[in-house]
Parts: sequence; C-alpha cells; structure tokens
Amino acid sequence: MSRILVWDLPTRLFHWLLVAAFIAAYLLGEEDGLLGWHSYFGYLLGGLILFRLVWGFVGGHYSRFADFPPAPGAAWRYVKDLFAGKERHSLGHNPAGALAIYALLGLGLATVVSGLVLFAADKGLGPLAGIAPAHWEDAAEEVHEFAANAMLLVVLVHLAGVAVGSLKHRENLPRAMVTGYKTVQPGQGAAVPVSKASLVALMMLAGVVLLATQHDFSVGDDKVRVVREAGDGQEDEGDHDDEVHEGLQGKDKDEEHGD
Repeated sequence: MSRILVWDLPTRLFHWLLVAAFIAAYLLGEEDGLLGWHSYFGYLLGGLILFRLVWGFVGGHYSRFADFPPAPGAAWRYVKDLFAGKERHSLGHNPAGALAIYALLGLGLATVVSGLVLFAADKGLGPLAGIAPAHWEDAAEEVHEFAANAMLLVVLVHLAGVAVGSLKHRENLPRAMVTGYKTVQPGQGAAVPVSKASLVALMMLAGVVLLATQHDFSVGDDKVRVVREAGDGQEDEGDHDDEVHEGLQGKDKDEEHGD
C-alpha cells in the first residue's frame, strides 16, 4: 500500500471555498437586511464555478472532466453495487460522485444567473441592471429559489454518498479532499504532478476572491429604502414649499382687497 497525491491544491481549495460560499449565501438569503452579504457570496460562488469549468479542462488528471464523464447508467450501477458489496474502487471521482459534481455545477450556475437577474429586476443593481426588466422579478425569484433548494438537496445526497463510500471503501474521503492524498494498491494509479498550471490556477482563485472583496456589502433593501426615503423627503419638502407659496399669494390678495 502507498499514498499518492490525487487531488491537486487548486481543486481542494475550490471544493472548500465552494462549500463555504454556498452555505453562507443560502443562510443569508432569508434576511433582507443582509442582502449585500448574500449577493457577495453569490458573486464568489459564480466566480468559483467559472474557475472550475476552466480547471476541468486544464487541471490535474483526476480533476479533469475527461476523467469523470457524466454517465447516469454507470452511476446507478455503482450505487447498486455499493449496497451489494460489489463496488469498484475509484481513485478519482466515482460515477455517482461525478454525476453530483455536474449537478452542483449546473445548479450553481442557474442559481447565480437567476440571482443576478433578480438583483437587477428587483433592486436595479448588479451587472444586469438596466438589462433585466422589472417584470422578470417573479420568474427570476422562482428559478433562484428552486435552483438553490435543488442544489442543497444534491449537497445532502452527496454528503450521504461520501459517508457511505468512506465506510464501504474503508477510506476517509473528506480527509483526502483536505490533504489530497489517497492510499492505493501498488500500480493502481499515478500521482498528480505539481505543474505550472497549478500555480496559474492558484492565482486565478486568488483573483476571484480579491474581485469579490470589491463588492459593496451595504447594497440591498436598506440602501434602497434610504434612497427612497430621501426622495420622498424631497417631495414632501417641495409640497410644503408650494403650500407656503400659495398661502403668501392668498395673503397678498386679501391685503389688496383690504386696501
């Protein structure tokens, strides 16, 4: 038995940053006063997914989409064999895990895009402001909530699969995603070499995080409300000035009649 590097550092960082960004965005989505923070983690989630789409073509061997193509039939057979005790050990993503990865990426994109549309249609904010009309708000909100809840469901199923797989294969899969190493039989697979692409990927991830920190965390209902209240105050002040002006005019007329 030997230990080899399977998950490269960019893949591991992406994995745990995605977990943190999704949990934070999901929990903060219920609070209007924290909409600025919710949208921040939404932007971060979108940037991470875009990175993973690129890394899926140029990353380490076990991180590339070519190593775990989407195959529903193979995933179903793997699950049946897993519970029958006839499962085959996969050094990278197993067929069921691969399907979960594609589902998470797809639902994540749907969640982010619908959130951007909703942000623009409802608040007039974000990169789609002025593009997404206000009447798209209801549809965008429904898609956003459905995609986010579906993504949460896939996450829970994925966690259950990781737990079962760890017990059946007698290996700690979460720890492998932290350290990058797996224990294998001699000749079972080759370690992932550290390449220049990994350094570029790390810089890309750092860029995603830095760009996200430029976000205005105060945006949301509170900011819009302040603007509206300020506008209402100006209108009220204008109405008051009109009333005073009309009163002075009436007084002048009365004085003229008195003369």
